Parts: sequence; C-alpha cells; structure tokens
Amino acid sequence: MLYREVVGHLKEKHDLTRKEAEVLAEIIISGPNKETIALKLDIAPSTAYLHFKRIYEKLKVDGMSQLYHVILVTHQEIMLSTSQSEHKKKPSHSD
Repeated sequence: MLYREVVGHLKEKHDLTRKEAEVLAEIIISGPNKETIALKLDIAPSTAYLHFKRIYEKLKVDGMSQLYHVILVTHQEIMLSTSQSEHKKKPSHSD
C-alpha cells in the first residue's frame, strides 16, 4: 500500500516515533478522529491527542489541512520518483 511508503518516508524524514507513525497511518486510513484512532490503537484519547500534537510539531504544520497537504505532496514525490526510476530502467529502442 502506498500509504505505508508515505508514512515511512515522513517517519524517516521527520524522526517520528513508531507510535506517531501508526497514528499518522490511521489518520490517512480512517480520518482524523482522535477517539476512533485511540480505539483502533488501544490508547487513551488523551494519548492520541499528544501524538497528533507531536506529529504537527515535527512536520511543522498548524492543523489537519496542512498535514493532509504534506501527505499529498509526499505522495506525489514518491510517485514521481517511482515513475522516473521505472523510466530509467526501460531499454531504449533507438538502436
């Protein structure tokens, strides 16, 4: 799944913890409802809130719309990178 690549890229680039990455994945999959994410990850809603806050801080965003923008830009970068690397692998038929 591409969301895993996006989360992995953001985790590495912004030094997210494993749990922050899990929360970020759930935001992508399920939406930004802290209570739902808390239930799915078996954590307290207050803990989910803290993970949201830390994700925002590390990614330097002020809210969910900015976070989704970062996610979409990261997705586009991964797709472009994948496309370019596949293009380089194709043999040229101009021989």
